[in-house]
Amino acid sequence: MFFSKKLNLKIDDLQGEIEQLRMQNQNLVNENQVLTQRCYESESVQNTQDDGQQEICAAWVAGGELVAQVRSTIADAAENLESEKQSLQNSMSIFDETRQAVETILDRVNVIQTRAQDGNENVKSLLTVSEQIEKFVGVIRDISDQTNLLALNAAIEAARAGESGRGFAVVADEVRNLARKASEASNEIANLVGQISTQTTLASDDIGQVDMLSSEVVASAEQIKAGVRDVVGLSELMNSVIGNSAADTFIETVKLDHVNWKNSVYEGIVMGDLNSLSSLADHTACRLGNWYYAGVGRDKYSHLPSFANLDAPHEKVHSSGLAAVEAARSGNVKVAASHLAMMEKASLEVASILDRLNNEFKNS
Repeated sequence: MFFSKKLNLKIDDLQGEIEQLRMQNQNLVNENQVLTQRCYESESVQNTQDDGQQEICAAWVAGGELVAQVRSTIADAAENLESEKQSLQNSMSIFDETRQAVETILDRVNVIQTRAQDGNENVKSLLTVSEQIEKFVGVIRDISDQTNLLALNAAIEAARAGESGRGFAVVADEVRNLARKASEASNEIANLVGQISTQTTLASDDIGQVDMLSSEVVASAEQIKAGVRDVVGLSELMNSVIGNSAADTFIETVKLDHVNWKNSVYEGIVMGDLNSLSSLADHTACRLGNWYYAGVGRDKYSHLPSFANLDAPHEKVHSSGLAAVEAARSGNVKVAASHLAMMEKASLEVASILDRLNNEFKNS
């Protein structure tokens, strides 16, 4: 019960934190797109005298800085979630080992209980045999008593017969001696059987106690096993939640990396700092490109159906952005705006494919 509450609280905290980050990220991305669109509705920011338009562009630049900050925050959150997931997987491994140990103990206790029950049955059988021996001893004692009585009667008759019955008297004495010995032997046997019966009864009681204690141990082990199973189940649920949340956060980070590249294009054109864009990375060398061609994207997502569809629109974003830079450098603002519009269209497709990739990853 304690583990269940603790895990549920942990899951709720993580989900709340991730949802806040996601909402903050989405709001900033939306704000950035709106401000960007407003900036480029005019033919040239550099030539305009509209102070309001300049303020909007300044706000766009500030918004771009916030997007970069949120990108860093979400990246850290994704890394922490991945670490939490690894810790949870380690805990699940420990719980699984504990469950196996409990099952082993349970199996051994069941064996002990079975053997105790078998031993109890054997003791009961021994008690039955002892009772039968006692009956036979009783029969022997009766025969001995009757033989002794017959020997006594024979001795009396021999005495009456006088000299002629003397031999018969000797035989009667021997018979009486045998009867006495048989009686003594039967008494000794009876005593031994009595001791066996007493010890057997004690052994039966002890075995009964062992059986009862084994039953209690089995019941306790079953409860522990059920508790461990519940904890493992909750751990698996939490692992799934953390895994999905980590995937969500990671994809949002990838989106922000993509947005940051576009921000560099916009900032260079808006602020007139086109020289700073000379080293702008192509679609294979940007962060998203590194993720796609050599990073986590290739390692974890390349087997998914939508992965191959990401390359073309991503390349279009970069080619259109670079074309917009060249047009702006040539002073052709309308052409630059047209290329930027194509860049945004391709960017929306990139974001959509990333969302599909995320869903496919969580369902795989």
